[in-house]
Amino acid sequence: MTTLDLLIRKVSKIVIFSNPISTGNLLEQRPGDPRLPMKAYFVILKPSTDGSEKFHELWLKQDGQFAVTEIGYETQVRFTRKVIQSEIKSSDVTEQFSRFEIEERFSNVLQKHNHKR
Repeated sequence: MTTLDLLIRKVSKIVIFSNPISTGNLLEQRPGDPRLPMKAYFVILKPSTDGSEKFHELWLKQDGQFAVTEIGYETQVRFTRKVIQSEIKSSDVTEQFSRFEIEERFSNVLQKHNHKR
């Protein structure tokens, strides 16, 4: 088991998974906003590689796999998000996202959780 797999297992036990909003307003999110059909926890964001003003987000899903969404901003606060990959294994996620950044994010989540105890 890799360090990343161990972190995934630990983080999955303490974070809250929810359905990401697919279209909405950053400042006025509502319970009735349209949602993506997956329960996930946000991990990291990076600029899209195509040079557009879109971003790719990495999400940890309840089953321990990852999903990637693309988010585009229509205005400074209005956005649209869509799933571009939904079944990424931990061994494959580092082809698109930095292993160090993922492990650092999960380590920070665990540290914050341990300090609250």
